[in-house]
Parts: sequence; structure tokens; C-alpha cells
Amino acid sequence: SRDRYLKAKAEAEQIVRESGLEYTLFRPTLIYGPDDELIYRYGRLAYHLPAVPIIASGQNPVRPILVNDAVSALLAALEQPVSVGKEYVLGGAQVILRRDITDTVIHVFRQKKFKIPIPLFLYYSAAHLMETFWPHPWITRQHLNMLIRPHAGDISALRKELGVEPISFEEGVRHYIGL
Repeated sequence: SRDRYLKAKAEAEQIVRESGLEYTLFRPTLIYGPDDELIYRYGRLAYHLPAVPIIASGQNPVRPILVNDAVSALLAALEQPVSVGKEYVLGGAQVILRRDITDTVIHVFRQKKFKIPIPLFLYYSAAHLMETFWPHPWITRQHLNMLIRPHAGDISALRKELGVEPISFEEGVRHYIGL
């Protein structure tokens, strides 16, 4: 469950802090890039369906970061002594809503589709059925819990201390699909 995941993550961070080792902790928001399922799943839905489903209202904030920018942040932390003992939100240039991800992908893939908000309980029901009957479900209840959680944070320390300037979500999508 979401609570077990978050608890395990917090415990792991505490172990690192108490280890006596030099460390830098990163808290990733939503990382996307080549070969991820997020963008291509939305793109496939926009291409094949007359409308694109949105989880609930799509109002939860996210700060998606292109994998290239995430790697730049990790490399910068290795080179910057100021990062030792610090914790950084690893996020993109701007906070957008989850539904904005869909809008951007539809726009970049040059599709004209409308969005249909699907109530969360229907997604959970479908996820439960998939978990029960399919060996590799494309959505799980744990995945839904992660999707509805806000994934936005302050990246000012990432910018100021590590000199990382992530690109916008739309620019990142265009970059990695070659537009």
C-alpha cells in the first residue's frame, strides 16, 4: 500500500542519515523520458480513443522532470561539496496539474481529443480486477495511489546550489520524441 511504501522510504532515508556516510538525498517527483510508459501511454490513448480518460479531476499538482535533467542534478551533486548532507526535490521547471500532462501530450502528438474524468472508484475497481486476473496489470491500486498523490515541491535549492535548470514539460516531451 501507499502507506507501506512511504514508511519504507522514510525509514531508508533515516538509515542513510544515521549511517555516518556522506550522502545527498533526492526526492524525485515524476521522471519521464525515452522508453517510459507515461507519455507513450497517453499518446497511444490519444491516438486510438475518441476521448482520453483522466483520473478523477486531474487536479493534483505534479512537477515532472525530464530524465536528462534528473541525471544532470545527480552529476552536479557529485561535483558540488555543498550537496553533502542535503536533501533536494528532484523536479521539473514548473508545477502543472496531472490533467495538463494529458493536454500537453495531446497537443505535442497533434491530436484533437477531449478528456473524460473517470471517478477514482472506477479506476480502483478496474485496477483490482487487473491485479486479480492479469499477471502484468497495466495499472494497480498502488500505482493509482502514487498517481493521485501530489508530486510537486520546491526546487529552488536544486537551482541555486546545484545550478540545475530543468526544462519545461512540453519542451521535454518534444525533445525526447524528436520534435
